[in-house]
Amino acid sequence: MAVAKFNKNIIASSNFRDIAPYCKANNILYLGTLDILNIALQKGVFDEARCNIFISTAIKVNNARFPLGVKTIHDYMAPDLSFI
Repeated sequence: MAVAKFNKNIIASSNFRDIAPYCKANNILYLGTLDILNIALQKGVFDEARCNIFISTAIKVNNARFPLGVKTIHDYMAPDLSFI
């Protein structure tokens, strides 16, 4: 995170609890799993079905905790990622 702070990089993490306070305090942009899936969908790397399978598998197998109500990629309200 210190490297991201000084090099103006973006951090990708599935563990917001540990990184969010530091990133917010130091103006570091951070992305989560759903943000990465959303980018993959926008760029045509994943289609909607593949994103949804990833989400459901992550919930079942890894006990992933996504925002309340997110069961599919279209349930997620992504931030503006047009800069990527």
